[in-house]
Amino acid sequence: MIFTPINFDNMVEKTKRLERKFILSSGQASLAVGELKKIGFKRKFPSRKISSVYFDDIEFSSLRDNIDGNPNRDKLRLRFYNDDLNSSKIEIKHKRGYVGYKSFFELETPIHSMDEGIQKTIQWAKKNLFKSIFARSLITYNRQYLALGQFTATVDKQVAGFRINSSKKLQTSAFFKYSVVEFKYPVDYDEEFRERQFFKNFSLRNTKCSKYSNSLIY
Repeated sequence: MIFTPINFDNMVEKTKRLERKFILSSGQASLAVGELKKIGFKRKFPSRKISSVYFDDIEFSSLRDNIDGNPNRDKLRLRFYNDDLNSSKIEIKHKRGYVGYKSFFELETPIHSMDEGIQKTIQWAKKNLFKSIFARSLITYNRQYLALGQFTATVDKQVAGFRINSSKKLQTSAFFKYSVVEFKYPVDYDEEFRERQFFKNFSLRNTKCSKYSNSLIY
């Protein structure tokens, strides 16, 4: 699904980046953090809990785009931190080939419940994107931020996904309580990233990983 009313050409250039993901068990994630610190990665920001409500259209176009490997796709979510609804923002994650971008949009007024946030996001999308969307899943995890030069590593532990059904009840995903390490860096540093092989001491492979898709497995 592409949100065409958004002027992609004018997107904030500083959000342009490549992303490489590794799915891990909880034990592996702790070992990975230790390994990254050994080679010079340091804490970039304080750790925090992230909660995201993901939206899709009636045909689950965003889900199908991911499964089909569509190189050009957009994904919309409402995100907040440390269970503080006042920190809520609407985000659109754009994928154009291997390159990722993000757009951020402030809510016009504070929200007092997740249900209210969902309704305001639906209204915002109808007004600004001319799209009818529905809340499809809630995803939560605890994130650590590490950095070394131009490379940022986020370590997401205890990833929990919940499908939001038609009666707005949450169904726990079968793909539950896993961890993800993701490297994010400018496009020009891809060759250096490949040469460094940060996880050479682990039997891990860079893999496609969509928390949204995983949250709908039940």
